[in-house]
Order: sequence, then structure tokens, then C-alpha cells
Amino acid sequence: MQQLQNDLDIKKWLESEKEKKDLCGTYDFCIKCDKTKETPCAVAYTLLNKKRKRISLSFEEKLAIAKEETKQKFKNIEEAISELKIKLRICKKNVTLRYNKKLLGLITLTKNSLKIHLAIQPNLYEIIPHIDYSDKKTYEECPFTIKITSKRSIKNAISLLTLLRDGDKLI
Repeated sequence: MQQLQNDLDIKKWLESEKEKKDLCGTYDFCIKCDKTKETPCAVAYTLLNKKRKRISLSFEEKLAIAKEETKQKFKNIEEAISELKIKLRICKKNVTLRYNKKLLGLITLTKNSLKIHLAIQPNLYEIIPHIDYSDKKTYEECPFTIKITSKRSIKNAISLLTLLRDGDKLI
């Protein structure tokens, strides 16, 4: 806290010199200021920044800023899924995969980690590397998660999607 206070004091001093007036009390964090504190600016700054909400990006926005390699992986998955006649719908948070109105899976993107979540019980296909998200409410319908890291992981996901589409009892 003391280091942050020192940094803010230096910033205020330099900007006050430039403006030729005292800028104390003019910053957005000053509304939280309590001069009785040992480090009033640092406390106010920290309190204000805790209140600010993180802005969540949509799937399309995340994809737009993703690495080219990640964009290519998504394009490969998209093409393979389209060949299966499975509907791909880009939503705010993810991409839904449906066949005859039945949810088969989701595709999510976090930073540069592309994942496909399938409507399969995680214990049915232990030979395929996957993550079990059955304990997460968001993925309770699609708990079998494959992290897309290679052509092999895409091939595994597509083969499981084919089984799901064809109505095999995987759930």
C-alpha cells in the first residue's frame, strides 16, 4: 500500500506542477478518500478499483483478438462440424452445437484456450483425453470437455460428435 501511495503522490505532484495548481481531490478515486488513513490515496484507489466490474467479451470478440493458430483451430472445427450437418450457432458466451434441436455440445474460448464440451458422461470414454466438468453448473448438460490443442483432439471431438448426432446412447 505504501508503494502505491508513493506512486500516486509522485503522479499527483508531477501533474500538479504541470497544471500549476494542486490536483489533490480531482482524481476519480478521490471520492473514496479518507484523509485520516495513513495512505489515503492508495486506499481510495484500491476501493474504487474493487468496485469496477470486469468487462466480459463475447465469443466473437474473444475470437477476433485470439492468436492466428487459435482462429485456425476454430475454423477447422467449424468446417468439420458443418460437414456433419450439425448447426453451429455463435451466442454471446459460446457456440452451441445442435442437431434436430437437440444440444450436442458447446465450444468455448478463454484467452487462447479453445474447448469443446460434449453431452457425454465423462466416465464413458476414458481413453480420450478430456476434462470432467460435471461439477460445474454451466456445463452440466455437456460435461465431457476436450481441450483443442492438436489435430488429434479435433479428430476425437468430431468422432464423438458423429456418434452423438447418430443417436448413440452416450449420455
